[in-house]
Amino acid sequence: MRNTRSALLALSVLGGIFVWRNRFEIQRRLEAFGFQTPFLPGSLKEAAQSVASKVSGKMERGATIAEDIVNRKIS
Repeated sequence: MRNTRSALLALSVLGGIFVWRNRFEIQRRLEAFGFQTPFLPGSLKEAAQSVASKVSGKMERGATIAEDIVNRKIS
């Protein structure tokens, strides 16, 4: 069991490195198929900031929707 976890972790790390190193080629191919990709041409820090801002925006929108639903139920 421990060897399996270690192997999965190693494969995940290697896969992540492969994806990060080839992110621009992956992005070009996805865009050729019509998918919009969120990758930035900058650093890992910029990509993390972009993802964090998108997540916080979605959470704020979800909270607003939930608050509106609750207010309608109460009224």
